[in-house]
Amino acid sequence: MRLNASKALAVLFAVFLLVVIYWAASGNMPEMIQRLYDFPGGDKAGHFLLMGGLALLVNLALGGRRLQMGGRQLLTGSVLVAAFISLEEVSQFAFPLRTPDVWDWAASMAGIWCSGLILRYFWLRRESPG
Repeated sequence: MRLNASKALAVLFAVFLLVVIYWAASGNMPEMIQRLYDFPGGDKAGHFLLMGGLALLVNLALGGRRLQMGGRQLLTGSVLVAAFISLEEVSQFAFPLRTPDVWDWAASMAGIWCSGLILRYFWLRRESPG
C-alpha cells in the first residue's frame, strides 16, 4: 500500500472512531452500529477489531516506525493508539452515559498487540532474503 493511501485511510478511520466515541458519549449511537454490538461479547469484539484496525492503519501510515522503550522496540503507531485508547477509556468517568470498563480496555490492547504481531510477521517476511 502506498504511504499516502495508508495515511488517508488511517485518518479516515480515526475520524470515524471519534464520531463513534461522540455518539456513545451523547447517547446517540445509530441503530445500525448498535446492532453490531448486540451479541454476547460484541462490545469486546468491537474494541478488539476497531483498535486493532486503527493500530494497523497508523503503523502502515508511519511506515513501521519504531520506538525504543524499556529495552524493546515497539511500533510507534501501536504506542500512539494504546495511549489514545487508554485516555479515552479513563475519560469515560466524566460522561454520565459512558461506563469505563477494564475489559473493554483489555480487548482494545489485545487488538493493538495482535495487529502489531501481524505487521511484524509480514514486514519480517518481506525484509528477509529468499
